Amino acid sequence: MALAGTEFLSGMLSVVAVVLLAAGLFLIFLDLGPPAPADGLRGRLSRAWVQIGGLGWAKLPPVLIKQLIGGVEGYVSIWFTQSEQNTASGGVFLVLVILIIPVAALANALLGGSPILIWVIALAFAGYAALTILGEIRLAAGVRWVLSVILFSVIFFFVPGYVFVSLTERVLHMPIGHALLGSFLIVPLLYFVAQFSVLVSALGARDMPAGALKTILNDHYPNFAAALPVAYVLVFAALLAGHLSAEETALPMTWRMLLVALAGVGAATNVPMAMLKQVISNRPTNAARLGWLGVGIGAIALITLIL
Repeated sequence: MALAGTEFLSGMLSVVAVVLLAAGLFLIFLDLGPPAPADGLRGRLSRAWVQIGGLGWAKLPPVLIKQLIGGVEGYVSIWFTQSEQNTASGGVFLVLVILIIPVAALANALLGGSPILIWVIALAFAGYAALTILGEIRLAAGVRWVLSVILFSVIFFFVPGYVFVSLTERVLHMPIGHALLGSFLIVPLLYFVAQFSVLVSALGARDMPAGALKTILNDHYPNFAAALPVAYVLVFAALLAGHLSAEETALPMTWRMLLVALAGVGAATNVPMAMLKQVISNRPTNAARLGWLGVGIGAIALITLIL
């Protein structure tokens, strides 16, 4: 059953998405134009090409694997484990969750929609006011702690999570082409939920003794959470590819399919990363063998598909 209270919000998000898309493309082309900054997109591509351009075939796989590992770890670090220093994600969060969603929820309630979301946001603001007053007069430390936990959960998890679930429910009943486009509009909400879950896991692991659970929370869970936004879009892209290749086949666009795909992709990201790190750290020459093995398997699979 679809969650009520966010019908008007989808239109608002569409307008915001178009504006952000236009602004993002403008910034990308601005960075690619002359002169490009050294730390810009073109600068990074130029340095990567210079690094691999003069290498022999035997030395190429280790360098490519190191660049792949470094790119993935950089993505996870910037957008998840050190996300409080990322002004881009912080700015988008303030605009989307603090401004757009409350305004859209209020407009939706005034137009006859469910007031659930607006009541939750109103109670969150009231709780924030109470927390501020109690902090100023330095009373009820236990109440302040409980209010802080509740406000954090509501603002960073419930509000974006509620809207994400509601809009995903609508997307799953759309034609697959529209669903793929809609996934680009919804995935920022999943990103914020995953981002703050990584921060919570890091806080929980900070005082834990060394062990398997701490290793999972510090090393493996960030990779799992970082893969979820990418996997969300890839699921709908794969469904569109399946629809184009076999139009008569019914596509399993359900919550079960989506959750299984997200969990599978998120869990699978840790395995190849661990294998590649092991190959690089133990014996670099193994990377060349691994690369040629991958080429051979890929060639066999391609020939099999063609035949």
